[in-house]
Amino acid sequence: MGSEAEQKKAVPLYKERAFGDMVVAPFSFFSQELKGIFTAVLKFAGPFFISAILVAIFFFNDFVETFQFTGGSHSPMQFKFSFLIIYILFIMAFFVINITIYHYISAYNKYGKGNFSLKNVSEGMLQSGLKIFAASLLITILIIPILILFAFIPFIGTFLIIVLFFVIFVYLSLFPFVIAVEKSNIFESFKISINLIKNNWWFTFGLYLLYSAMLLMSTYITMIPMVLVGAISVFTGQADGKSLFVLIGLFGILIFILYIVQIIILNIMYGVHYFNLKAKQNPNTELLKTQEEVINRFENQNETNRFIN
Repeated sequence: MGSEAEQKKAVPLYKERAFGDMVVAPFSFFSQELKGIFTAVLKFAGPFFISAILVAIFFFNDFVETFQFTGGSHSPMQFKFSFLIIYILFIMAFFVINITIYHYISAYNKYGKGNFSLKNVSEGMLQSGLKIFAASLLITILIIPILILFAFIPFIGTFLIIVLFFVIFVYLSLFPFVIAVEKSNIFESFKISINLIKNNWWFTFGLYLLYSAMLLMSTYITMIPMVLVGAISVFTGQADGKSLFVLIGLFGILIFILYIVQIIILNIMYGVHYFNLKAKQNPNTELLKTQEEVINRFENQNETNRFIN
């Protein structure tokens, strides 16, 4: 007999959803695929995080002494270089997390719940990862000069920058999934993302805003104990610099883990919304039929297994 998790009904991706369902569905998918998602993230992004942590440990004494404003054993250049290495490694780790989720969802959609492996995910990452990175870099290169020009506009420059940023972000937010699922080229993925969003912009903006607010609130709630403990330690004089640094570091690790979970959930939400809009755009496509067949095959297999056992 299959495990209890395997017997749960698969969360359909290619499905037209109302706003309330769109809020709930990503969390349902995350809870259903928790083990698989974290296994993939640890396997693919873990080496980058471990490398960053090892560099941080090597320079730990300098971090502490700098925190206490007493200087460190290494030169300022070495200290800055260590921070640069850590920063690059973390950036790479978070990018790998993103493309892992893109291709995990793509594999889930293609093969069905429980019918794909990490090899399927990694194959997709190798095929489309560099393309997604290049597309992200291209957007950054194109948008930064425009934002700089807007910054020179008196009075309303800052407002225009914020508006432009959100408009571009919303319209192009689905291009990674277009690349991962449809294997489109960069400019075609931009076009498809814009076409999916254009008749659902306010729906999408409201969904993104709600998710951002929920996840931001969870971060602030998590930070409250760290701030309280740190303040009490400082004002009572019961913690020296190193112990306070370690204490803050432990809370920082918890917040860091929460941040990773937030990134995963946000990417799942983008993926579920991508399939939601594809279903709205083409409710009777072959992709929908394939998705339904995969889910039905999985559920029928479970029923057979339960009957046999």
